[in-house]
Amino acid sequence: MSDNHMTEEKALALMEEGFHCSQVVFGHLAGRLGFDEALARRLTAGLGAGFCHGDTCGAVAGAVLALGLAQGFDKPDADTDAALFAAVRELEKVFEEEHGSLLCRELLGGFDRADLSAVSGEHTYDNCPAYCTLACALAEKRLGL
Repeated sequence: MSDNHMTEEKALALMEEGFHCSQVVFGHLAGRLGFDEALARRLTAGLGAGFCHGDTCGAVAGAVLALGLAQGFDKPDADTDAALFAAVRELEKVFEEEHGSLLCRELLGGFDRADLSAVSGEHTYDNCPAYCTLACALAEKRLGL
């Protein structure tokens, strides 16, 4: 795999530094698209842990934001909108087929950061680097990166 692609090792290293999955994915993809990675990470800091409450996986959310950044529109355009929705649906479909869910709390084996009394297990986040890697790979493929 090219040095420019996200790997599980890179994702794990970033997560061990304290970055959320959303920041790992969107920061990486924004950088590949020529945008500032630090700003991208700041923009997505609140999306980790399924928008901080166990919903859509932050890795998926980061990839969807990158699709919008590259293929979105700033003036309404039905064709562009339809193409973007198709790209998002395809990314989500493949991710869900591969990992069984799009929901953070399900991907983390039931752990939900919205429950302030919940305590994560030692291996709760073990699969997150793989989620980041797949989300990046799917977006990169779609974007021709």
